[in-house]
Amino acid sequence: MQQQLTGILQKECSLLGELKQSLLAERQALLERNAEQLHTLCNRKTELEKSLQQLEAERLLLTGQRSLKELAQDLEQAELLELGEKLKTLLRENRKLQQANLLLIKCELAVWEHVQNVLSPKAKSYTATGSLEKGNTEHGLIAHRA
Repeated sequence: MQQQLTGILQKECSLLGELKQSLLAERQALLERNAEQLHTLCNRKTELEKSLQQLEAERLLLTGQRSLKELAQDLEQAELLELGEKLKTLLRENRKLQQANLLLIKCELAVWEHVQNVLSPKAKSYTATGSLEKGNTEHGLIAHRA
C-alpha cells in the first residue's frame, strides 16, 4: 500500500506542476489576447483536472478517509508528509494563479463592455406623445411608436 500511495502522490504532484505551467501560460495568453492559445490551454487544463480527479479517487480507495498525517504515523513514513506538503503548496500556488487569471478575464470583459457601450450607446425610444420612454434598451436606431 505504501508504494502505491507514494506513486499516486508523486503523480498528483507532477500533474499539479503541469497545471501550474498551464496556468502561467494561460496568464500570458490572456495578456497577449491570444484566443487560440487560450482555447488549447483550457482543453489541456480540463484534461489535467480529470487526471487529478482519477488519481484522487484512486487515493481515496486506497486510504479511505484517513489523512496523510495518520498514514505517515502508521507507516512511519516521512516521505508521505513531504509529498503532502508539496501537494498543499502546489494547490495553493495553482489557486492563486487561477484567481489572478479570473481577475484578468473580468478586467478584460469590463473593458470590452465599456468599449461596446461607447461604440453603440443604447438609444431611447419615443412614445406616441413625443416624450422619451424609460428603460428601453434598443440599439442603434431610434424606435418610434405610433
